[in-house]
Amino acid sequence: MKGWHSRGYLPHLDNPEKIQHVTLHLADSIPLKAIRRIDEAIKLAPENKRGIEKLQRLHDYLDAGYGSCWLKHGQLADIVANCIKFFDGERLDLHAFVVMPNHAHVLFRPYPDWSMQKTVSSWKSFSAREIKAWLFDNGHGDKLGDGPLWQPEYWDRYIRDESHYKRVVDYIHQNPVKAGLCQRAEDWPWSSAADIREA
Repeated sequence: MKGWHSRGYLPHLDNPEKIQHVTLHLADSIPLKAIRRIDEAIKLAPENKRGIEKLQRLHDYLDAGYGSCWLKHGQLADIVANCIKFFDGERLDLHAFVVMPNHAHVLFRPYPDWSMQKTVSSWKSFSAREIKAWLFDNGHGDKLGDGPLWQPEYWDRYIRDESHYKRVVDYIHQNPVKAGLCQRAEDWPWSSAADIREA
């Protein structure tokens, strides 16, 4: 599906000519009451700045490590990272990514036959199957429940210019440092910053 669309409460721009910054988050990473508190807190901000302010506050909330944080297990973070990288050069151009304990950021440009929505859906469905299987095999199935692993929606912003691109790459790579998970971006193994170090 190309152009602007919505599958719920978030609008998405699906355009193969645009590089997209997408954030996926686990189903229990942000409770509804936290979203309502954030919505209340940004009411006084100018209308044209509310979207950015909301995203920043939501990202800060994610970095605080709420929820099950299943992706803190290296094996599960590997599943998501490998999933994100698998079709690089075939269905998409991958620019940067990081897998955090309860969310992942991906900067990519989808190819025309693989829309952003289709690409994100494939990441989520494949990784969810693999992660749920690992959790059940390792005695965590009772903690998972019957619900979805990922939030049904994802957050996305298309890249506007070179300056925006550089800020987003830096944000993605520095996310584990900002969250206190490592001291240097290249030391976080589930990130394209680690891939750059190895190159």
